[in-house]
Amino acid sequence: MKRILYICLLLLVIACGSSNDDPGTSNPDNFNRKEMLTFWADQVIIPGYSDFTQKTNSLKDAVLSFTATPSTANLTTARNAWKEAYITWQKVSLFQIGKAQELNMVGNMNTIPTNATLIDSYAKSGSYNLESPNLIGVQGFPALDYLLNGIGTDQETITFYTTATDAAKFKKYLEDITNRLYNLTKQVSDDWKGSYRQSFIDNDGYTISSSVDKMVNFYVIPFYEKQLRDAKIANPSGAKTGITDVKLVEAYYTKNISKELFTTAMLATKNFFKGVGYNGNTGKSLQQYLEFLNRKDLSDLINTKFNDIDQKASLLKDNFEDQIQNERAVFLNTYDAMQALLKSFKPDMFSALSIKNTSTDSDND
Repeated sequence: MKRILYICLLLLVIACGSSNDDPGTSNPDNFNRKEMLTFWADQVIIPGYSDFTQKTNSLKDAVLSFTATPSTANLTTARNAWKEAYITWQKVSLFQIGKAQELNMVGNMNTIPTNATLIDSYAKSGSYNLESPNLIGVQGFPALDYLLNGIGTDQETITFYTTATDAAKFKKYLEDITNRLYNLTKQVSDDWKGSYRQSFIDNDGYTISSSVDKMVNFYVIPFYEKQLRDAKIANPSGAKTGITDVKLVEAYYTKNISKELFTTAMLATKNFFKGVGYNGNTGKSLQQYLEFLNRKDLSDLINTKFNDIDQKASLLKDNFEDQIQNERAVFLNTYDAMQALLKSFKPDMFSALSIKNTSTDSDND
C-alpha cells in the first residue's frame, strides 16, 4: 500500500511540474518555425538591409557631392540616388523588429506629410535635434523630397543652394538629414549581422513575444494596414474619410514615382507571404505554414486577393495627385481590394496560425 501511495504521489508531482512548463517552448502544430525564421533572417531581411545600407550610403555621397558643388548634373545624381533608396526602403520597411523598432525606423524614414514650413524654420535657425521624436516630420525621405524636388526648377534649386541668403544653412540641413538616414540604416543592418540574428531565430516559440508572432503582427497591422493600405492609398484619396488630401501623397513633390513606391511595397508584401527571398530564392513561408495546417483554402484565397489588388492597382497612374483629383474611383477600388485581403489576414490567418492579434484595432478597420 505504501509503495502504491508513493507512486501516486510521484505521478502527481510530475503532472504538476508539466502543467507549469513555459507554453512558449512547446510546438503545438509541429511546423518548423525555426527554419522559417532562418529563411527570413538570412534570405530576406539581412540581404534587404544590406542593400538598403548601400543605397543610403550612395545617397549620402551624392548629396555631399551636390552640396560641395551645386550643379544640374550633381542635382540629378542626388535625386536619382534618393529615388533608388526610397524604392529600396519599400522592400525592407515591413521588417520593423529589434533595432528597427527600437529606432522607430518607420517614423524617422517615412512620416507623411513632411512639414516644409518647419523644415525651413529649423534649417534657418541652425538649431535642431533630429533625434527628438517631435522632429520625425522634418526628416527622412519626404523631407529629402522637398529639399531636392520641391524647391523649384533645376536652376532655382541650384540658386537656392548657392547664392540664396540661407544657402549654407540649407546645405547643412540637407546633409544632416541624409547622414541620419544612412546612420540609422547602418545600425539596423549591423545589428542583424551581429548577435540579433541568432536571438531572432532562437525565439521560435508560440507566445506574443516570439519572433513569428511579433513579425506577423507587424506585417499585418502597422505595415500592411497602416503604412501600405492607409498611408499610400486611403489617406490621400479619402477612401476611409471621404475627404481627399493630395498633400498626403507619397513622394508629393516628385509627382511621378508614387505608383512605383506602392507597387514595390505591395510586391514585398506578397513575396513575404509566399516565401520569396530578397534575391528571388524561396523558402519556408506563411503560405507553407497555412498549407501545413491543412488551410490551403485560406492560402489560396489570400493569393487570389493579392492578384485582385494587382489588377486594381494596374489602373493607378504614376502621378497620384492628378489621378486622385480626376479618377478617384481607381483608388477606392484599390482600397476595397486591399480591405478584402486584410479581412483574410485578420482574423482568419491569425486564427489559423494561433497567433494573438496584439493590436487594439477591430478586424474590419
